[in-house]
Amino acid sequence: MSDKPDDAIAPESVDEDDEGAIRHAISIVADSSRKRRVETLTVLLMALATVGTAWVSYEASRWGTVQTANFNASNAARVESSKASSTAGQLIQIDVALFVEAVDAFAAGQTELVDFYSQRARPEFQPALDAWLALDPANNPDAPLSPFDVPEYQSALADEAALLVVDAEAATVAAATANQRGDNYVLAAVIFAAILFLAGVSSTFKNPRYHYVVLSIAAFGFVTNSIWVANFPVVLTV
Repeated sequence: MSDKPDDAIAPESVDEDDEGAIRHAISIVADSSRKRRVETLTVLLMALATVGTAWVSYEASRWGTVQTANFNASNAARVESSKASSTAGQLIQIDVALFVEAVDAFAAGQTELVDFYSQRARPEFQPALDAWLALDPANNPDAPLSPFDVPEYQSALADEAALLVVDAEAATVAAATANQRGDNYVLAAVIFAAILFLAGVSSTFKNPRYHYVVLSIAAFGFVTNSIWVANFPVVLTV
C-alpha cells in the first residue's frame, strides 16, 4: 500500500484535464471561426449571384425590346418599299403609254403630235426620251429599242424602294442579333440561378467537406459565368 497521500497526485491529474479542456475549447473556437467564414462566403456568394441574376435578366429584357424595335423597323421599311415600288410601277406604265402613243404618231407621220407627247413627258422620263431621240433610232440600228434602255432613264421611287429593302434586311439582321444576345443573357440568368441554388444547398450539409466542395463548385461557376457575361454587349436604354 502506497504511503503517498491521495492529494499528491491530484495536481497532475487536474493539469492534464485542464490542458485537454483548453485544447477542446481552442478546437471549438477554431471550428466556430471557420464556420463563420464559410457562412460569410456563402452569404456573399448568394448575394452576388442574386445581383448577377437581376442584371442579366434586365439585359435580356432590354435586348428583347431591341429585337422588337428592329423587327418593327424592318416591317415598316418593307411596307414603305412596297408602296414606293407600286407607285414607281404606275409611273413607269404612264411613261410606257406615252412612249407608245408617240411612236404611233411618229409612224403615222404626225410630227406635231410627236412633239406634243414629247413635251408632256414626266420630268424623270424626259431626259431619257431626249437622249434616245438624239441617237436617231429611226435610222440607227445600234440605238436602244426604247428610252427605257438608256442610262438616263431613272426612277427615284424605284431607287427608294430598293434602298428601303436594304434597310429592312439590315433591321432584320439586327433583330436576329438582338435575339441571340437576349438568349445569351437568359442562359446566363439560368446559370446564376443554379449557382444561387448550389450556394444555398451547400449550407445544409452537416459534413464540412461536402459543404466546401459544393460551395467551391458554386464559386467557380460564378466566376466563370461572370467573366462570360462581362464580354456581352450592354444596352441600357432603347
